Amino acid sequence: MARFMRMFFLIEAGLAGLCYAVVALAMISDVFAREFFNYSIYGVQRAAVLFVIATAYFGLGLATSQNQHLRPRFADGWAPARYQSLVTRLGDLLSAIAFATMGYFSFMMVKANHEWDETIPVILIPLWTVQWIMPYGFFSAAIRFVVFFLRPDLKPSEQVAEQ
Repeated sequence: MARFMRMFFLIEAGLAGLCYAVVALAMISDVFAREFFNYSIYGVQRAAVLFVIATAYFGLGLATSQNQHLRPRFADGWAPARYQSLVTRLGDLLSAIAFATMGYFSFMMVKANHEWDETIPVILIPLWTVQWIMPYGFFSAAIRFVVFFLRPDLKPSEQVAEQ
């Protein structure tokens, strides 16, 4: 399971990095074309925004895998210390259920847009070809939370910034 989690992280990090590189290349190309040729590359800014969104959804899984996601801390001390590991595991299970639910509904949205043959204005590509990242990101986080629930030893320790 640890090997799976590591490979999952590396593949997702590579894809996120690739998406971000595409954004940088697209923006640099567009600025270069505008500055030197007085010509803007049609649709490149819209495509760059879509790749930023993909990077964000990959980042959701990456943050979850490193236990670095944002979460409210106001109730951290409410449970007695002896129940803390149980509360943490229960939180992982509830998070898995929440992310799986969001994954399901976003999948249903993508499916509906595929059936309706919706397209993205300006670049005229099918909307679902971009939206697939939403259910992927949610299910990616859900899988990780399930693993943390089943194998708490694989969950990285939480690092809290000093205040």
